[in-house]
Amino acid sequence: MFKKLIAASAFAAFAATGASASTDVLQLSGTVDYQCTLQMSAQTSGSVTISSGTSQHQLGTMAIACNDPEGFTFSITSDNNFQLTDGGSNAIDYNLRVDDGSLIAQTFNANGSISVGSFQSNYAEGTNAVLSFNPTTVTAVPGGVALTDKITFEITGD
Repeated sequence: MFKKLIAASAFAAFAATGASASTDVLQLSGTVDYQCTLQMSAQTSGSVTISSGTSQHQLGTMAIACNDPEGFTFSITSDNNFQLTDGGSNAIDYNLRVDDGSLIAQTFNANGSISVGSFQSNYAEGTNAVLSFNPTTVTAVPGGVALTDKITFEITGD
């Protein structure tokens, strides 16, 4: 009987304290990184047929995003100063129109930039880039001449 009483007392003491428990807390914090991105999706692979009957060629769309609270600068530079050229005497001047329907709407015919001076949430998905030629200069270049230029688009946070 005495053994049963000791066993019962030990069990009651264990049951009264319950299983041991422990908790801990993980506090998360972080900072959103500055990110400015630009990606062009070309519809023409950058190659167009130049003729005096067609003055505009749709090059593709551009996805632009920047979360800099001070805004961003969108820049365009042309290796040949906005001329398609064969590297010799044959050249055609052209304009490049960039238009997103709200903040960026400009025609470039020289290297330049546009400043957007404040944070724009979910900015400018599907910005259009349209390449337009001056039809009066097209006939000044012999047929079959391959002309090139390289355009660089850049976005930087302010």
